Amino acid sequence: YGDIDTGREYYLKKPGKQRALIEELAGKLYILAGVPIAEIETIRYKGENDVVKSSWIEGAKPMTAEEMRNRPEVIKNFAIDAWLANWDVIGLNYDNIVEGKDGIAYRIDPGGSLMYRAQGGTKLFSFQVQELQTMLDSTTSPQVAQVFGSIPDSSKKALFAEGAKKLAQITDKQINDIVYGIFDKDDVIENYSPADIAFKLKIRTYKIVKQLLKEE
Repeated sequence: YGDIDTGREYYLKKPGKQRALIEELAGKLYILAGVPIAEIETIRYKGENDVVKSSWIEGAKPMTAEEMRNRPEVIKNFAIDAWLANWDVIGLNYDNIVEGKDGIAYRIDPGGSLMYRAQGGTKLFSFQVQELQTMLDSTTSPQVAQVFGSIPDSSKKALFAEGAKKLAQITDKQINDIVYGIFDKDDVIENYSPADIAFKLKIRTYKIVKQLLKEE
């Protein structure tokens, strides 16, 4: 879709209120962590609420698993993907990371983050960041493992640590501001309150930083 006033183009979809807001949350948290991603917000469009509007990545072209694997700016943000439990960061058809005409690799469609799966189901969003292991396991996450799991151990540790360093700079207040800027305090999202989500994000931040940087 195009904005007739600005000329900018967007991708719109209607996943339902809760999924739409979680996708917006994931997008804003990615931006907070300094990860290139399509800008996402929830809007009202043609009388319908809860429409996800993503900025169109100009000149976007698909990337192969090998191309993603050889881009340090993709690999170093794995810790952020694990933080947000974005199991679908690569995409079933390797289509959730694209290269813009500016040469930057952008993550798109983070709808499979936090307590949601990519195809509409739900999953446990816990205090334990099991994604640091499961997303590198080819039996549980073949697409993601093909990109991130096949990095040589000699370079994997340093690259993954770069994402953890970004998380270490994020404050509790920044997480609260984003979560409560999207949700009302009395909202319930698949049995999770906004307070639950914010608290788990903070604990997951701590656990990733501690594990990947060996720091408190």
